[in-house]
Parts: sequence; structure tokens; C-alpha cells
Amino acid sequence: MQSGDLVFFRGSGFISWLIRWWTRSDYSHVGVIWMVLGVPLVIEARLGMGVVCDALATRQKDGPTVLPSGRHLDLPLALRHLGDWYSIEDALRAGVGEYADQAGWECAELAATLLGYRERFDGWTPQNLLETVT
Repeated sequence: MQSGDLVFFRGSGFISWLIRWWTRSDYSHVGVIWMVLGVPLVIEARLGMGVVCDALATRQKDGPTVLPSGRHLDLPLALRHLGDWYSIEDALRAGVGEYADQAGWECAELAATLLGYRERFDGWTPQNLLETVT
């Protein structure tokens, strides 16, 4: 595991199920790994919390799957956005392939941006980000 790897989650709640169904994906959420002194942290946009950084170990119940992205984590950018809000509107727009409003983040949009993919790309979802890196 290294900084820049993607971590995909498969939550067990209704919202997670709905996201998986809507995006035709095995995963409902995605974050980016940041390795600090051998400890994997996850930088992610979470509903109700915004952009956060937390230990991967605290997210085991959400069924994490770590995949190498082959990309470099833009850590300064990630740190600048900590605390930004999670945009449910952007998440809904992403689900139908519409452009984000740039006022908040949804999980796949943040992960793609932190890995140097085109910022604010229309319609990032955990599924198409997965397809991009595999």
C-alpha cells in the first residue's frame, strides 16, 4: 500500500445500496490513501463530515478494497481542501453525468482530482474511477 492508492468501500446501509444500484458498481464510496509513518490514512469526502482524513483501520466495517492507482497523491491540494463540505448535490449530478457546481466535493470527484485527473470532470463515480485505474 502506498500514497495515491485508491480505497473503495461497500457500505451496508440504504444510501450505499442506492449508490451501488444507481452507478451499477460493487462500490458506493472511494477515497485516497496517504501513508504516514507506515500507517494508511484515507482522505475522502464524506456525507455529513466533508473532506476528512482518518485512519483506514477505522473504516473496516465498510468493506475497504485498496487498489493501486499508479498516480501521485497531490498532498498539498488534499490538505488545502480538508474541511470542505460534502456536496450531496454534486453526488446526485455525478450520478446522471452532469457538471459539478465546484462549491463542494463528492467522493469520486475529490479522489480523481487529488490524483491529477481532470479537475471537476463531469460525472465521476466510484465505478468510472475504478474503470479508469484498472
